[in-house]
Amino acid sequence: MHSKGSLHLRTGSLGKLGMAGVVLIAAWSMFGCVTAPPSPTWVDVPGVHRPEPKAYPEQNDNAIGDPHAPVRMDEYGDFQCIYCRQFALNTEPQIINSYVVTGKVYFVFHSMGNFLSHFSTTVDTESEDAAMAAYAAGDQHRFWQYHDVLFANQKRENSGWVSRSALDAFARAIGIDLKRFNAELSSGTYRARVMRDETDGTRLGVKGTPTFFVNGRKIVGAQSFALFRAAIDSALAAERSN
Repeated sequence: MHSKGSLHLRTGSLGKLGMAGVVLIAAWSMFGCVTAPPSPTWVDVPGVHRPEPKAYPEQNDNAIGDPHAPVRMDEYGDFQCIYCRQFALNTEPQIINSYVVTGKVYFVFHSMGNFLSHFSTTVDTESEDAAMAAYAAGDQHRFWQYHDVLFANQKRENSGWVSRSALDAFARAIGIDLKRFNAELSSGTYRARVMRDETDGTRLGVKGTPTFFVNGRKIVGAQSFALFRAAIDSALAAERSN
């Protein structure tokens, strides 16, 4: 059983949140050809903490790994969620090294829209803004680097840490084209995509962040690597038997 301490749950305008059982994903859209990203770049920017460097195999926007891998793992998360950060820092690297690099798992991160900001006492869009910025970075093959710098610099939710100046500083730190990045943020290029993420997650029964699907099997919370390993190995065994 998962502990409540590994999951961000909120109550408020979206109603009381509960736990769902197992949700099967009927169909997943497949991404096209995988584009190799440019060599990683880091620029020291005052006030921006550098994340631990990671090797992300076959980056394709918000996905990593072989799109034809036998197991697909989807995460629905929020860049303000402390448990999503916990997973990103501690468990995600182990999954990448053990399963994504080896071609066994295709891993996809989805935002949950403005999930945590819905429950702010003021009208906040920090969750949405962070997600839009990550997708804008992904347009320059830097989604995962931006994902990392957001979690490395995460502060208390809805505290103003996801300001436009902070998002720009994070973009400068990972060496992307700021003019292009700012144009996409200003025009709201990715707002519809972020809102669709939340709609899709809600339809799949996501009630808190992070929530994962491993070939359709739902896993709730920042669980241990051992739990994910068991779920992935079970999915691999099922694929081999088919």
